[in-house]
Amino acid sequence: MNARELRRALKEGWRNFRDHSFNNVTLRNIDLSGCNFASCTFRRTTLERVTIVGGHFHSARFHDSAIQWSTATDTVFDEALFSDCQISDVQLRECSLEGAGIQSSRLRYSRIWNTNLEYLLLHDSEVRSTEFWKCNTTHARLRAVAFVDSAIEDFCNGEALELEGASTVDWATVCHSVRSPALQSFLIANGMPEVFATYTVDCAHALDPNTLMKLMRSTFISYGGPDAAFARRLQGALQKNGVRTFFFEKDAIPGMKLHEVMRDGVNRHDRVVLICSHASLDRPGVMNEIEQTLAREARDGGTTYLIPITLDDYIFRWKPEREGLAQDIRDRVVADFRDTDGDSRRFGTALAQLLVALRTDI
Repeated sequence: MNARELRRALKEGWRNFRDHSFNNVTLRNIDLSGCNFASCTFRRTTLERVTIVGGHFHSARFHDSAIQWSTATDTVFDEALFSDCQISDVQLRECSLEGAGIQSSRLRYSRIWNTNLEYLLLHDSEVRSTEFWKCNTTHARLRAVAFVDSAIEDFCNGEALELEGASTVDWATVCHSVRSPALQSFLIANGMPEVFATYTVDCAHALDPNTLMKLMRSTFISYGGPDAAFARRLQGALQKNGVRTFFFEKDAIPGMKLHEVMRDGVNRHDRVVLICSHASLDRPGVMNEIEQTLAREARDGGTTYLIPITLDDYIFRWKPEREGLAQDIRDRVVADFRDTDGDSRRFGTALAQLLVALRTDI
């Protein structure tokens, strides 16, 4: 069944699609509430901005598929399998994944609340910036999971939790999960030496997690499309060091007008990191973000918000139409990220200097 056939069936009042197959199908902006997709197969399928209330996906199979910007409430995914899937910006509320499997997949930027994860098998997957809250993880099985910047108290506290292979937990996940009395035992069970687990948890306890996340200033990354690969690398490095970032391709909300995204991003974050290069500086969107940031500095009595970083020499000879704009940037210390592509040591040195500029006074 293709997307057109499914939409037509829904319009005609069909709700039972049990045992159907969906291959290479893209479903966007569609309401699947009350539908039965039990034992269906979704292969190389994209579900984007999908809403599900009271759905039924028992024993469904998702292979090499993408699920993003979608919500499911009071929906059953018992014994469903998600294999080689990209699951991003998904919210599950009061759902059930009892006996479900998530394997070789990426679960990112999602919220899973009041959901039954009993006997869930989660293995060989990445869980990034995801929150589990009031979930039942009894008998859940974890194997080689990478937890990054996630709240996993529910797994730490899970009864009869089975750890079938060591998982990794980053410092941000420790901070988000530090209220769990079983966190230390969870870390040790996953292969962290007892002394490291003790000091890691003690360190997180010594500083309130919310305060810890405020040690670095939030940052809006301004860049042109040709520099997206570098911007992506920079954003990942900043997040690993506790910097909350706004990165357009990940954080922009679909449907918002571009000028509103730029304006809100520039004005709601503590700093604007401007990627200066021949590929970025003359682009209208970047020019607008520079002007928005300089206007904010002027309104706030000369406070410095703009931090320029350079990938080449263009900033030093740049001559935009607006007189004085280039000089406004060159009058600042420009962080040097030239020749860092493929040179992790040079990139690390430049990153360390940038992190000093983003550190708060707390």
